[in-house]
Amino acid sequence: MVLKGVMPKLAALKELAAELNDVSDAFTEELKRVEAELNEMRIGLDVELDDFIWKGNVEHCEGDHPSGERHEWTTQNATVLAFGQDRFGNWRLLAREYVCSTRNDPDGEWQQTGERPLLESPREIRLAAAGHVGKLLDKIAEEGKKKATALRSAVEK
Repeated sequence: MVLKGVMPKLAALKELAAELNDVSDAFTEELKRVEAELNEMRIGLDVELDDFIWKGNVEHCEGDHPSGERHEWTTQNATVLAFGQDRFGNWRLLAREYVCSTRNDPDGEWQQTGERPLLESPREIRLAAAGHVGKLLDKIAEEGKKKATALRSAVEK
C-alpha cells in the first residue's frame, strides 16, 4: 500500500490541530479584551510599530515594459501591527498591509496597500502579532506622553 503509515500521521495531526485551535481561540479572546480596554480608555491615538510582524516571500516577476523592453522586478508583502481607526471610524487593533516593489522604484519603498482589523485577519497574522502586542502598548504610551506634554506646553503659553 502506497499510503502505509499515513493514517497514524493524520491522527497525530488531528490532535495537534485541536490543540492549535484551542490556543488560537484563547489568544483571540485576549486580543478582544485588549482592544476593548483600549477603547474604554478612549486614548484616540493612531500608532503603528516600526517593525514588521510578518513578511511574505520575495517574488521575482518579469513582464514587458510599454517601451517593449523586458522588465524584471521583485515584490514583497509585509504586515505591521497598529492601533487606529478602521474605515468605519472604530478604534481597533489593526494589521496594516504593505508592499515593496522594485518595478517603478529601484530602491523599493514600502507602500501601505490596506489594513484590516487584527481580529478579522488570518490566523497566521494574528499569531504573528502575539509577541508584539506589548510593544504596541509601549509605543501607545510613549506617543500619549509626547502628545500630553505638547498639549500642556501649548495650553500654558
